[in-house]
Amino acid sequence: MKARGLVGHREVHGRSPRRPLALVALLTALLAASAAVAASAPAVPVKVDWLTFAGNNSREGWNPAESIIGRGNVHRLRQAWSVKIGGLMNTQPLYAAGVPVRVRGGHGRIVVKDLVIAASDKGRVAAVDAATGKKVWQRRFASLHLSSCGDLPYYGITGTPVIDRATNSLYLVDGKGVLEHLNLSNGRTRHHRKILSDPSDEHDWSALTLFHGRIYAELASYCDNPPYHGQVDAISTRTGRITRWFVTGLPGPNGGGIWSWGGVSVDPSGRAIYTATGNSIGSSDHLGYAERVVRLTPKLRVVASNYPGLPQIGDADFGATPMLYRAPGCPPQLAVGNKHGTFFVYDRDNIGRGPVQRIGLGGSSNGSQALIGVAAYLPTERTVYVTNPSRRGGFGAGMLAFQVTGNCRLALRWQAAGPGGATSSPTIADGVVFYGTGGSGRVIALDARSGKRLWTSRRMRQVWGPPTVVNGAVYVTSFDGRLRAFTVR
Repeated sequence: MKARGLVGHREVHGRSPRRPLALVALLTALLAASAAVAASAPAVPVKVDWLTFAGNNSREGWNPAESIIGRGNVHRLRQAWSVKIGGLMNTQPLYAAGVPVRVRGGHGRIVVKDLVIAASDKGRVAAVDAATGKKVWQRRFASLHLSSCGDLPYYGITGTPVIDRATNSLYLVDGKGVLEHLNLSNGRTRHHRKILSDPSDEHDWSALTLFHGRIYAELASYCDNPPYHGQVDAISTRTGRITRWFVTGLPGPNGGGIWSWGGVSVDPSGRAIYTATGNSIGSSDHLGYAERVVRLTPKLRVVASNYPGLPQIGDADFGATPMLYRAPGCPPQLAVGNKHGTFFVYDRDNIGRGPVQRIGLGGSSNGSQALIGVAAYLPTERTVYVTNPSRRGGFGAGMLAFQVTGNCRLALRWQAAGPGGATSSPTIADGVVFYGTGGSGRVIALDARSGKRLWTSRRMRQVWGPPTVVNGAVYVTSFDGRLRAFTVR
């Protein structure tokens, strides 16, 4: 104790012992050399997470941290590994870097792994080692087989799960409407909570959203077969308490399902969540809050809504999640499309005034041709990207890029021809736009500035889930039940 106190006293008063001048010179030279080496060495990219559908709760679909895959080398992407999950997959892969995992047979030894999470309609979910493609753990939860509904053979995990790094947790909803809370490291159940009273009539199609201690889940039917009531559930991660908002009221007319794959979006201010709803079943298709863009508080109180006047032919409801964006000099806005092909822009603090812009794109009531993907936004280019399922007016099938103009409206910047039909939502990374082509089973990469095609994957079965581009790899789920990783070779 005395020695420590004396040293401190000497340092405070500036009377530290003298060092030989030769030693000081040597230390100075070594430090300078080390600094020069550090300055010349290439920077090691910091690994980032992809914890929710489209990368963030605004659903922008943009990874601002990607620097390994870009315009100059994306053409060199090759499959690095492929692993069988089983079932059909609509979900987007999730990524968690640096997860502590106990080694099997390692006498309690812990290693750190980067995990990719994938889930399927058969209720299967797996955590895969991002480096090797080997499964770290896997689970199987409930799924329903409904011969009366032709959309899918099984209904298990259709909505993309969500990861909570703060508690090392993974949340998902299975085919019987049970919210499962899993340990991210080993897949073991921590808690579970049934959120559906009748899973034979209702299903969670949409991605889960985690915000301020609540999991948001959105419910719809299987094939518009009543009885069902579209709703948003907010489940407390601490207590399990559920707050519900019913689209058409309760009791109320059937319908109003929320089945877009993107779930709800959350305003970065934290004051509002946004959704777009399906049709009601009754005297009108827009009873209550059906067929509307809706702004709610995080506690699910309606603040504003708008019915934009959808065509009353066939099944014209919304099949997409509002994508939130804000270009410099513009108010906060959102973009969302309805299945028949109208793409709407709203000032999101003034939803009740109606859309500020309507763009007529391709679409139909037929699921294979409907406009159902969530748009994406690249802030550095002030550009919104949306896939167009079919030719309409001056817009062809494929990817469309709309630049935000000085008056805060969207103007076509470029269009790139694609196979047409419904597709996945886009994902943007380092100046490249990636998307899955749906039934034609490929992933396409385009230059975000020009629309030039830079890469096309080999054919898979069907690709409906958005590709995840993170830490130098592209992860893809498909209808052959496989999770694939593509890296630059």
